[in-house]
Amino acid sequence: MANDLGMENVALLEHLLRVNRDHQPLFNSFILKRDQLRRCNAAVWAFRALDKLRVLYELSDVMQADTPVSDLALYALLEKLNLLFSRGPRWEEPQVLDARALTVALLKLLIRICNVVGTDTLDSKVRPSLQRSVATAIRTQFIAEYIRALWDVLDE
Repeated sequence: MANDLGMENVALLEHLLRVNRDHQPLFNSFILKRDQLRRCNAAVWAFRALDKLRVLYELSDVMQADTPVSDLALYALLEKLNLLFSRGPRWEEPQVLDARALTVALLKLLIRICNVVGTDTLDSKVRPSLQRSVATAIRTQFIAEYIRALWDVLDE
């Protein structure tokens, strides 16, 4: 089940990556203006941007290899994902970072995480639960929120 959810996440994340790179319309039907996409990407990084950048860097460093991770590393990964997906008060902060480039890097990282977590064959009592939790966190805390934000800007 975690494998299926992980692979569904990969398909959605790859689509969102193509949308961010202007290679494909959203769900093959909706053209997003640059400003609309910029606002959605800025919203991802609006709260604790520097902390999120640090976590993105740390996770990218840890997930460089496509090798399975231990149960302890999976648990730490889940905690870092929760920090990365954290939301808070929405106020205008000066953006010194390119939100689009950061979002593209985040999408690539999430694709790698889903591939590694969804295809590893290590076995333990807690592993299936941790794998499912990671896949669900990516789906509910990032993919669903990001797609909702994209739909909201299309309605404007």
